[in-house]
This record gives sequence, structure tokens and C-alpha cells, in this order.
Amino acid sequence: MHDVMTPESAAADWGAHSPVLLSHRENAVYAVERGGQRAALRLHRPGYMSRRAISSELWWMQSLVSQGFPCPAPVPLPDGSLVRKVGDRMATMVTWVEGTAIGEGGAPLPGTLADQSKLMTQIGGLMAQMHSLSDGMVLPEGFERPAWDMDGFLSHHPTWGRFWENPCLTDRDRALVNEGRIIARHALSRDVPDIGLIHADLLRENVFTGPQGLTFIDFDDAGIGYRLYDITTTLTQSLEDPELPDLAQALLRGYDDVRRLSDLDLSLMPVASLLRSMAALGWVMSRYPANHPKMPIYIARATRSVEALQQGRNFFLEGFG
Repeated sequence: MHDVMTPESAAADWGAHSPVLLSHRENAVYAVERGGQRAALRLHRPGYMSRRAISSELWWMQSLVSQGFPCPAPVPLPDGSLVRKVGDRMATMVTWVEGTAIGEGGAPLPGTLADQSKLMTQIGGLMAQMHSLSDGMVLPEGFERPAWDMDGFLSHHPTWGRFWENPCLTDRDRALVNEGRIIARHALSRDVPDIGLIHADLLRENVFTGPQGLTFIDFDDAGIGYRLYDITTTLTQSLEDPELPDLAQALLRGYDDVRRLSDLDLSLMPVASLLRSMAALGWVMSRYPANHPKMPIYIARATRSVEALQQGRNFFLEGFG
């Protein structure tokens, strides 16, 4: 047993070697070699998720994979367990996904509008399949994942932090964000949209395209919450694009082909999008310095979303402006 977890020691616990850093966001993710095949080793951010929560994430992924859904599967340790813990660090391993991300934030999706719309339709269908498969699962005793419901977003202690206290907000920004909290709470107290297991972070970086088609990766934020949150999170990186209404309709078309969306769900899309924009202000507080170039983008998305709701505009139909 190791006293300190390193990428090399964690890889060795799985009989793997040669870790190469791929990304470092919530987790440090490494490509490793194991039995002649590649796998993805994850060193989890200390204090972000409990061991039980990580085990629950892996249970959901395995349950999806067992029903043919395209996402990584957990790789067990030699003793059959799925999580290795050393000190305050935890590691897991999942199967390798061939392919590349469909895009990244801050850059337009590649291809023509027709290409982008086709992609969004495919993502919408896959998302609906994930939601429907999850509805048929019986969660194991002790299942633990973050809440992405009203309490998870709008309580005094939201899942991603007290976003209205972001020190980069001006007085005007803060007033708008607090108004957004009131608007969202009122809308979601009156009408409750579909709730269940969600990925909660289906950004472009977490949708891979490869030889087998599309694959969803990085379930680190997965939890129980509004299904609309998955839909609007996928569209977050397109909010400023003039093609937003077309991309939104394409995504909804794909989703609706597999799983019907109610008129209530559709009407609450701007509210669900606002939840993401406000929550992100809490997420960046502990991860970005105040002068980070993306900070103004996060603030503008939240405040402009509130202004649109104040004006009664559905920006998924009319554009973000």
C-alpha cells in the first residue's frame, strides 16, 4: 500500500503503467496502458466527491453500458473494487473511448449549420435514451449523487457554491443575479419539470465522436435533477451563437423523437439555462482568479439571462441578443 498516491502508483494498482496527463479539471485524467489496451485513470479532486458518491457514479455508468448505452465503463481493481483511496486522494479507472470531443467552449461548432444541426439532433436523441434507460433503474441502497433540483441550485448552500457572493459581480450584476434567484424559484415552485438521473455537464468537451458514433464521457457531476438541465447545459456554449434557435430546435427534435417533452418543459428552458449560468458563477469562484478572461463571460451569461426572463423573452426561440 502506498502512503502517497501518484499517477504511477495508482496506475500500478490496476496493473497499468505509463500514465500521460490528458486533462486536469475536476479530476486529473491520464491515459494508461493496461494489458495491451488503453484506459483512462482518474485522480479525483480531493474533497469534491465522497467515496460513496464516486461509487454511485460508476454504478450508473455500468448500468448504462450494460444496456448498450455509449459511455465509459468502470474498470475494477484486482480485488473487484472500483475505487482506490490513499489519504485524501481517490482514483478510479474507466474504459478508453476512441475519438475526439465534438468541440470546445469559445469556438463555433465545426461544419455548416446543417452539419451542426444534425449533430445536435443526434445528441438530443442520445440524451433522451440516457434519461429513459435511467428511469427503468432501481437505485442501490446508499446511492449518493449531487442534487440538481431547486435545493441544489437555489438553497442557501447550492451544490456549486453561493454564486451570488462571487466577488467579481458589480452591484448591478449582483442585483440581477438575486432577481434571477427569485424568478427561478417562483417558476419552479409553480411548475415542476421532469426530474431524474442526469449527466449535468454535457458540454462539447464531454461528447466524443469516433468510429462507433457519439459517446458521452465525464459523469463526474452526474446527479438527480431537472432533465431540462441536461438539455440547456448542452446549449450553454451556443448561447452567443446567432444560430442558437436552430441548434436548440435540432436538439429538441432529436430528444422528442425518443422521449416526449411536455409544453411545461419547453416553457421552462430559459429558467433551466439560467440555473446553469448562475451555478457556474459559484463554480468559478474556487477555480478561477478574479482576472481570468472567462470570468466576464460567465457573469454576462447570467445577467443577460435574467434580463431576458424579465422581458419575457425565450432566447431559445428568439436568440440570446
